[in-house]
Amino acid sequence: MLLKYFSGFISIVLHPVFVPEDLKLKWIALFFLLTAAFPLCILLFLKMLKVIDNIFLHSVKDREYAFMLIGFYNWLLCYVLRDMYARDIFKPAILLIMSMASILLISALLSRKFKISMHASGGGALVGFFVFLAYFLNGLYLFEIIVSIWLSAIIIFSRMVVQAHNNKEVYSGWVLGFLSNLIVFLLAYHFLIFKP
Repeated sequence: MLLKYFSGFISIVLHPVFVPEDLKLKWIALFFLLTAAFPLCILLFLKMLKVIDNIFLHSVKDREYAFMLIGFYNWLLCYVLRDMYARDIFKPAILLIMSMASILLISALLSRKFKISMHASGGGALVGFFVFLAYFLNGLYLFEIIVSIWLSAIIIFSRMVVQAHNNKEVYSGWVLGFLSNLIVFLLAYHFLIFKP
């Protein structure tokens, strides 16, 4: 019983929306506002309009609408922030937002046929983010990679303990998150001149 409550707590605290990103401290508040608070407001707005049943997105219909709308919001956010991309400090953050947008839009398209764990997608995206950041920037992010792998494993374990998803949904979500980062980093490397 205690394990189930702990796992539910971990699923909320380590939700991809609440995991801090690789930014300097002065930008965390702005980043949180743009990537967590506004999407939460979108969910509350959809709930208020009775487009979705609840903000936890349990039903396929709820997931499809919310993922599509928040995914488009994230792509719009990348478009608005595109001039900031030239500054090195913003490159990782913008790439992460692009990855989140990709995950959400792909999940929205797949949600009619297949349920994917967005918690696990966030875990896979976090691991992929640090792996590809280390590779493309020739940096040493070993500590961050190890921590993100552990957090990812805790997220997956917690989602399975609370029986929110089966193995297929959790692992496919993790792979989607990881691969979305690969695609975003490759595109950025080749087209946005994201070079060390």
